[in-house]
Amino acid sequence: MASERSQERTYSMEFAIPPPRTIRIGEDITPPLAVRVRIRDAISDLEISGEDELSYLFVAAALYDEGGGGAPIAPPDSGLISGRLSGSLELLNEYHEGYEDGRPPINDDSMPLQLQQGSFALFSSLRINRPGNYRIGITLLRVGGSRMPPGRRPRSEGGMSLAEVMSEPISVQSNVPIECPLGVEAREFLYHLRNRGYDIPSPS
Repeated sequence: MASERSQERTYSMEFAIPPPRTIRIGEDITPPLAVRVRIRDAISDLEISGEDELSYLFVAAALYDEGGGGAPIAPPDSGLISGRLSGSLELLNEYHEGYEDGRPPINDDSMPLQLQQGSFALFSSLRINRPGNYRIGITLLRVGGSRMPPGRRPRSEGGMSLAEVMSEPISVQSNVPIECPLGVEAREFLYHLRNRGYDIPSPS
């Protein structure tokens, strides 16, 4: 997990639902991988929703070789990975009455997910179309907005990078059992999204 300080806030990202260690060629990754974005006040280090800037933030997926270093191999190889490769962030929760300003005063991971702040992105219909060993990297980007640090300009390929996360190695083969042993936190996150109405398939 990588993070960057940007004026009054810091940004970090983690896999809430990581990709399986083995997947089949050309089949949707199920359940779809999801990343959780954490935005914190740079002075207090308290996590905040960041709702006021979500319209400037988005995530992008890329495929790397097994080592995970260097430049991504897809893109530019447009045929190697397909599906939803980028998208905007969504709030983890719609806040409830009962808290001042409708928000919990402190975001604590010990709190139930339905009471936590933050945002996430879901990568549906993501598939890898050739056999091999890879890693999936996700980058959090900002395009425009008043919080762009002075002297910084968006990268030409789409924005300024705020945070990155890299998966464990993934083996892509044909006719292999899908290994998707989700941990407790990932199962809870999956249940939370389904409880909010997201239609998320299970591995076949």
